[in-house]
Amino acid sequence: MDTEVPNVEPDQMHSPGMQSASPQPLAGRPNTVLQDEQSAHSPRISDAAHSELSGSFGYHHSPIYRSPLSHGQLCSPQASTTGHHDPLVESLANSLLKTGVTEETMVYLNKCIDLHFVYTYPIVPILHRSTINETMDKVNNSGARWDARMFALVTAACSYTLALVPDHLTSASLVVAEAFYKASKSTLDSYMEQDIEYPDHSSIAIRVFHSGWAHAAGKSKASWHILGESVRLVQSMRLHDEASYERMDPLEGQLCRRIFWVLYTSDKSAAILGGHPQCLASSLFKEGITAAYPDDFPGQDLIRVSTTLGSEQQMSIMTGFNANRDLWRAAEPLLLLTADDISHIQQGGSHPVLSDASPELATLTDQYMRFSTCLDDLPEMLRFHPSLGSSPNEFVFADKHVRAEPPRAIAIQRTNLQASYQCLKMVILRNLSAVWAHRNIDSRDFLLDHFLGMASANADQLADSPLYILETLRVAEDMLYVAHTSGLDLIRINGEVCTEKIRLVGASILELIARNPASPLMSAARRYSELYPHVLALLNSKLSERAQYNATEVNQGRR
Repeated sequence: MDTEVPNVEPDQMHSPGMQSASPQPLAGRPNTVLQDEQSAHSPRISDAAHSELSGSFGYHHSPIYRSPLSHGQLCSPQASTTGHHDPLVESLANSLLKTGVTEETMVYLNKCIDLHFVYTYPIVPILHRSTINETMDKVNNSGARWDARMFALVTAACSYTLALVPDHLTSASLVVAEAFYKASKSTLDSYMEQDIEYPDHSSIAIRVFHSGWAHAAGKSKASWHILGESVRLVQSMRLHDEASYERMDPLEGQLCRRIFWVLYTSDKSAAILGGHPQCLASSLFKEGITAAYPDDFPGQDLIRVSTTLGSEQQMSIMTGFNANRDLWRAAEPLLLLTADDISHIQQGGSHPVLSDASPELATLTDQYMRFSTCLDDLPEMLRFHPSLGSSPNEFVFADKHVRAEPPRAIAIQRTNLQASYQCLKMVILRNLSAVWAHRNIDSRDFLLDHFLGMASANADQLADSPLYILETLRVAEDMLYVAHTSGLDLIRINGEVCTEKIRLVGASILELIARNPASPLMSAARRYSELYPHVLALLNSKLSERAQYNATEVNQGRR
């Protein structure tokens, strides 16, 4: 899907999703002379470095916690040369040159940032564009050197973006993304100890981008390890607690809110896709999660969209971002509850009877209904059926209306939202049916009957009920519809994790066929079992390639 964003005035051209044209490909041109320098640029740590660490939770903010991303704290005070003679820039230039990039480094870096705000910012909106622009201007025009924190952050964002965005949109390969990753990683390593002792938003954001790059490169274990570092920093800063934000600089607070909720969903995703334990579950914190959702950045997050009726209105990127938080928050208690329920049943070996009035049943019913309806109030362009109006004023017949293409940022978010929903629905479907299969339930509750019908009559029975098969096939078909209406590029831009969500549903179909080979409902399942591998192959998944390589090595070793 090739969508354009609305035209804006020249002074707004730095806003993501509001550019008049697609970003220019990262083409090469003769590079200016960049000489190596032996001097190292020492990082400047924020004012929070002077605050004290105390208490059992390990991290306390200073009375006014001002981010190094705030105005007036962008570049090192010792800067005396232009950005083109900065050791950090020159090291990056040499690395890029080895990958075949001949364009002047700062120009190339700026184009990468443009790509980030167009393609990957809608999913991970954790950078402040005005701050980055000010930094780039100071480096280019005032002879300032890069601050190490900012350089590590910007190059990390570039590595993540170039790893995710299809190369036909960037003219850059994964080796270029790796050059940015290594530049960011080496810079972070130069002040690692201070960064851990006195973390801020950039400390976490850098690692989130590093984890994303590793995941896109097919290094799932490295990605999980780096993500774990981010989670530990979030825990030490107590970003789950709203009170922690009261002592922050306003900009730092908004960025920290965004990064917390990005990690919250990443933590859940890693749990269901990678089998990892949840580290940011609400139940793990005594006071629960009280952090509020972030606000818009004026001039950065608002875009113009065309409605079904042909009018234009403003829509915030944060609408889709926060809707994704709602989705995963609604799913969390169901995922945790089913795991605990199954464990309790298996350990107890009993079959308790639940009545209609059971508090446990009422809670589970409410939780499932909350999950099922959490996306009902989405704006039209983010919905499962993005062109279907849901009110008399919005409804039109397809032959009477030409659908307006959504802005690219909204289309990217829709793919993420709807693929996540189908994946979560599949996981919850499997887990809840397993719970009811272990229980002797005497109830006329509709939801209970629904899941009871999906459960096997006997816990040890291998075949599935017809209702469970039909529900699984429906999820499989809906996921294919999401892929069909998104297109390959939008799925790829959402990263390997989006591909894994599709793969999880496809694997469920294979399991269904294996358990129910004689079922008359398997005709559709067999069609899907051929289609899902085809779709996954088109996505060129690095994790799939690595898995096939590892499997080949294992088979060769057995010979």
